[in-house]
Amino acid sequence: MLFSGISCVTALDNRINITITEYVDKNVSYGKDFVYSDNVEYYFITGFINVTNPSNEAVYDIFITFLNTNDLLGNVTYLGGRNGTHYNGTAGEYITLHIPQLRPDDSTLFNYTMNSTSISEPLNMETEYNLGANNYYWRKVLAGENLTIRQNITNELDIVMSITNINITMLTQGIWWNNSVLHNFTFEKLITSGDWANVTNGTNRTWNWVPSGGTLGPLDAVNITYVIQAPNMVPSSQTYLMLIEQLQYEVPYVASNLTLFSVHASSKSNFSFEKRIARPSNNNNVHNVTWEIVPHINTPYDVAYNLTKVSFWVTSDLNPNNLTTDSVNPSRTLNYTYLPYAEVNSTQAWDPANYWYFNYTDGSGGYPPPIVWMRPEYHLINYGRG
Repeated sequence: MLFSGISCVTALDNRINITITEYVDKNVSYGKDFVYSDNVEYYFITGFINVTNPSNEAVYDIFITFLNTNDLLGNVTYLGGRNGTHYNGTAGEYITLHIPQLRPDDSTLFNYTMNSTSISEPLNMETEYNLGANNYYWRKVLAGENLTIRQNITNELDIVMSITNINITMLTQGIWWNNSVLHNFTFEKLITSGDWANVTNGTNRTWNWVPSGGTLGPLDAVNITYVIQAPNMVPSSQTYLMLIEQLQYEVPYVASNLTLFSVHASSKSNFSFEKRIARPSNNNNVHNVTWEIVPHINTPYDVAYNLTKVSFWVTSDLNPNNLTTDSVNPSRTLNYTYLPYAEVNSTQAWDPANYWYFNYTDGSGGYPPPIVWMRPEYHLINYGRG
């Protein structure tokens, strides 16, 4: 069973595509040991997260956060492509994946496994056998006798969407004796009612059913009725496996409810500032002046950023960690932070309404000018999920 979901960070030109695909493998037996109930023998969900960059520009520092991770077994594992890691978080918390860089047409693939016991299935199959005396379902069939089976399949998705590419392979089973098959259960007849026209009954051992042509709309249901013949001989009276059915189908969401919460990433941008002397600091015969910093940020690409923070600071040498102080007010460390929370794109730059002013020496007579550093923080805007 295939479950999939797709998301993208559009940013005008699409920069990041994220596809989540889950495969469900479940084995259920019915009526085993004369008990009329489902017996789930195994139920696994394996998921794959594929992150791609379809654009012509590299994307950097991609952080992808998921929630609804309660059923996650262990960490998300990097499988291939550009390097990526399970950055932080464990089952039951936010899970964050990190990809340092995706170049154009690059991709990164992760996988995970889920504990499936609490997850309901979207496609429900019910099986009815012919009724015996007093309207009890038959629990026994004699060797060589026939039994009529009616199967109904229903779209029970929690969301109002179709289930597609439905395909059911039906395989009758043999009875083993002394490590070899003694006799087989066989398909005897397909009743011409319900969805019978979508059954391909090529042999008396293997049939193929494509319910409603492979697609069931919301709450749609179809059924078929057929006859199976029991083997003419059995070693003894006991429970035998009669029929195995393999269901394949696709639904447009992930079965585990793993939810993409946020995507943060960055790409190239242009940022600069103008540094100039605005005026003398005072009327004293000194080299102190008031400097003006005029920042400007834009992007030449067809992308959109959320600009969250722009930091400035001053040093007296080329070490960015050696912050210095105001030459008029030495108790004032020379740093300044803008918090724009503004969109920047190819037609909309960021230019603050107020500029940064501070006092420092003017660079003449052996007095050094300030060395000003700038660091913008921004990420691609996610315009929507698909």
